[in-house]
Amino acid sequence: MKVTVKTYGTLKPPSAADPTLPANEMEMPEGTRVADLLTRLGITPGQGGTVVMNGRLLPREEELIDGALIQVFPVMHGG
Repeated sequence: MKVTVKTYGTLKPPSAADPTLPANEMEMPEGTRVADLLTRLGITPGQGGTVVMNGRLLPREEELIDGALIQVFPVMHGG
């Protein structure tokens, strides 16, 4: 399946080949979960705090769907 991945803030772009791209289409096996995608991107649980698929917040065990837009936001700090 193919998903489009966009990262924000301090997270590295999904394409090391061209870090200027705002988003990258990625081929993933069927059954890939959010946690699997983050691992493939090299994003640790402490870096990626919020994952959104097609406008919906996802838990790390959620499976991705073909053609989805996946947005990964860094953990926010402050007070």
